[in-house]
Amino acid sequence: MKLKVPNKNYGITELYDAIASTLGYKNKLYDCTKINVARNIHDGFLKYYRETIPHTNESDLRMSVSMLLLNYGPKVDESLADDEVEIFNGFIC
Repeated sequence: MKLKVPNKNYGITELYDAIASTLGYKNKLYDCTKINVARNIHDGFLKYYRETIPHTNESDLRMSVSMLLLNYGPKVDESLADDEVEIFNGFIC
């Protein structure tokens, strides 16, 4: 299922919560292997965390965000339009 999310920079859990809310769910667990996102959403993660923790140097910030994305982040699907996500069965646990 594909859907649009509001155009803004998200943290990973903020994005997942926004998707769940759009689908009518609240306070759920998510399976990050069952979601793809557009490139602009993925790129927005670094912007979000840069704004959230501005005192961190760029190298440490990039390393931290990379680790978050490796462990909990969605995959980029270049065929998705800006602000679009694709969720698969089992995304919301």
